[in-house]
Amino acid sequence: MGSMAQRLVGAIALITILSMGAADVVFAQSVSSSRSGILIRVNRDAEVAVDENEGTVIVVNGIARIDGTAESVIVVNGDARLACAKVGTLVMINGTAHMCGKTVVSGNVHLINSTIVRDDSVAVKGGIIEGSGQSFAGGAHLFGFLFSLGAGIALIVCGLIAAAIVPHGVRGAGQVLSTEPLRAFGVAVLLWIGLPLIAIAAFLTIIGIPVGVSVLVFLLPALGFLGYIVTGIMVGDYLIGVVRHRDEAWHPYLAATFGMITLFALGTLPVVGGTITMAAGVMGAGAMVVYAWRVAHFPSRANARALSRSPAVSG
Repeated sequence: MGSMAQRLVGAIALITILSMGAADVVFAQSVSSSRSGILIRVNRDAEVAVDENEGTVIVVNGIARIDGTAESVIVVNGDARLACAKVGTLVMINGTAHMCGKTVVSGNVHLINSTIVRDDSVAVKGGIIEGSGQSFAGGAHLFGFLFSLGAGIALIVCGLIAAAIVPHGVRGAGQVLSTEPLRAFGVAVLLWIGLPLIAIAAFLTIIGIPVGVSVLVFLLPALGFLGYIVTGIMVGDYLIGVVRHRDEAWHPYLAATFGMITLFALGTLPVVGGTITMAAGVMGAGAMVVYAWRVAHFPSRANARALSRSPAVSG
C-alpha cells in the first residue's frame, strides 16, 4: 500500500476508536511507546517483538502477534495473539483475540463480531465491549463525511485563489468552454490521448523516464485540477448571471464559491457523479489550453473576449 492509502486506513481506524469511546485515548496514553507511526499489514501478518514499541498496528486479513508494546491494535478479518504484551486499546472486527501470559490492556477491548480467549493472568483495565459492527460503520461514515467536507472546502479555496490571481484567465478559458465547446473538446482529446502516448514513448529511453513520470504524475493531474476550477467558475458565472442578470465585476469570488459548490455537489451524485467530475476537468483543461494559445498569439483579442459578458447571460 502507498503512503496515502496507509494514512486513509489509519484515519478510518482511529475515527472508529474515537466513535467507540473517547476514554480509550486516555487509557492508551498510559502505555509508553517510543513510536507514534502506523504499522499496516494487508493480507499478511504483523509482529511486534518483546523489546519493540509501536504506535498503531493495523492488520487486515492476517494475524497480529504482539509480544511488545503498542498503543492501539486493530485487526480486521483476522486474529490477535498477545503474549505478555502491553496494549492501550484492542479492536477486533470479525476475528478472535488470544491473550496469554502477563498481557495488560490499559484501555478497552472492542469486539465486533469477534470473540476473546484469555488466561486468568491477563489484565484488562478498561472494559470488554461487544458490538455488531454499527460502531465501525459509524466511524467509517463519519470519516467519509469529514473527508468529503474537507475536499469541498479545499476546492472552494482553490477556486477563490484562482479568481483572485488570474480572473481574466479563468473567465477567458470559461468563455471558450461555454461558447466553443467542440473546440475545447477536440483539444481535450488531443491532450488526454496525446500526452499519455508521449509519456509512454518517453519510457523507452532512460533519459525520457523522468519526462514520462512528470507528464503522468504531475502535468496531467495539474491540468485536470485547473480545468475543474475553470469549469466551476464558468458554472458559477452562469448561475450568478441568471439570478442577477449581470456578471460579477472583476474578481469572480461569488462565481468561484457557488460554482465549485455546485460542481462538487454534482460530482457526488450516484452513477453520473464521477463522469461529471472527469468531464469538468478534461473539458476545462482543453478550454484552458485554447485560451492560453490565443493569449500567446493574439493577446489583445483574447483579453477583449475575457472582459466581455458571457453569451449565456447576455441573451
